[in-house]
Amino acid sequence: MLEMHKRYGDIVRIAPDELAFSHPDAWKDIMGHQKGKPDFSKANWFYRPVDGEPSHVVNESREQHGRLRRQMAHGFSEKAMREQEPMIFNFDMEIADEARDWINQRNFLMWEKGPLKVHLRRV
Repeated sequence: MLEMHKRYGDIVRIAPDELAFSHPDAWKDIMGHQKGKPDFSKANWFYRPVDGEPSHVVNESREQHGRLRRQMAHGFSEKAMREQEPMIFNFDMEIADEARDWINQRNFLMWEKGPLKVHLRRV
C-alpha cells in the first residue's frame, strides 16, 4: 500500500468502491465531527449493536462517546502506556510464539521451489 501511495499520491483506489487515504488530514474530514452536520455513524456491520444497544464506544451517541472517552483516557496516557509496555510486549511475544508453533505444525507454506521459511524474531 505504501508503494501505491508513493507512486499515485495521497488517494488511491484499491477497489471499485473503496479508496485508501494516506494524508493525516483525511481522517478528520472522513471520520471527524463537524458543527451543524449530522454525525457520521461508524460501521454497524463491524460494531454490531447487541440487543439494540451500541456494543462499542464508537457507536455511542456523541454525548455518551465523550463521557466514555474521558473515563478511559487515563488508561491511554503516555505514563499508562509506558507502565503497560512490559505486559504488552509479553502478549506480543506470546502471539508470535503461537503463530510460529501454528506455522510449524502445518505444511501449508509450500511453493514450487519448496517450503517457505518463516522467521519471527524478538526485537
